[in-house]
Amino acid sequence: MTGVAIFNFAVEIQHGDSRMHIETKSIHIGRGVDPATGAVSIPLHTSTTFHRGADGTFPAGFEYIRDANPTRNAFEAAMASLEGGSAALAFSSGMAAITAVFEGHAREGRVVVPDDMYFGIRSLIDETDIGERFEFVPVDMRDLNALRAAVTVAPTGLVWIETPSNPLIRVVDIRAACAIAHEAGALAVVDNTWATPVLQRPLELGADAVMHSATKYIGGHSDLMAGVVVVPDGSPLERPLRMIQRHKGSAAAPFDCWLALRGLQTLPLRVRAHCEGAQKVAEALVAHPNVEKVLFPGLHDDPGHALAQRQMS
Repeated sequence: MTGVAIFNFAVEIQHGDSRMHIETKSIHIGRGVDPATGAVSIPLHTSTTFHRGADGTFPAGFEYIRDANPTRNAFEAAMASLEGGSAALAFSSGMAAITAVFEGHAREGRVVVPDDMYFGIRSLIDETDIGERFEFVPVDMRDLNALRAAVTVAPTGLVWIETPSNPLIRVVDIRAACAIAHEAGALAVVDNTWATPVLQRPLELGADAVMHSATKYIGGHSDLMAGVVVVPDGSPLERPLRMIQRHKGSAAAPFDCWLALRGLQTLPLRVRAHCEGAQKVAEALVAHPNVEKVLFPGLHDDPGHALAQRQMS
């Protein structure tokens, strides 16, 4: 391969290509060769400030760590590519990302949430001012008629979807739920932490944004804390989320982003191993005489099995 061909390949890899398999994207997107050293592994940039030219501008495009950081930018580019979005914003934790979505959605007021939801959201609602600033309406989103009633009985700004849900592993029809939200003039955001982009891509099913706690499967090694929100092109959420990330001090730290990039390299392999192991455990539990019920969409008699087959890979 000639030097020009190698360079062109590196540029294509850095910016992404829809023809790439997810294994290729998870390793290469956002990680160009370091022009200063030729290093193929992305460096960790910890600098809080960056060089200012004599004319007062910042020639490298970086000014201050809250605004942008090369390592965080690389992680955000990788996540945007994996989810099929145009931009991603990395936050200091999954809860910081969730809070930013609640605060940044276009219409303050009413938020419809799943009745089976991550306990951290319950705590956020019950123990902080978020619960006072917004009206949160829980509903079983598997029941589309109940969801439609919840978003139409009063003006609703946001529908927050978890699928599979935490902890009961319920499966919600993303395409139908997003359509119902949009008919009511609300935004629809999906927590994709459990499924990851390996198994599920909500933006392709109509979601206005996708949220991950990168602390979990994205990082994969229990040694980082971060959250990320991915938005499609033209999203009304991108600017308010960026302002919250920048001005409320909730941007992800460079080291956590560097660790998350490392985790992404093995994400497809790890998720497949997780699924294979979970299937074996679920089937063993079903056969155990002392186990009353097993909740797992991979089981043929699980209520969410058929839907999971349609919208998850």
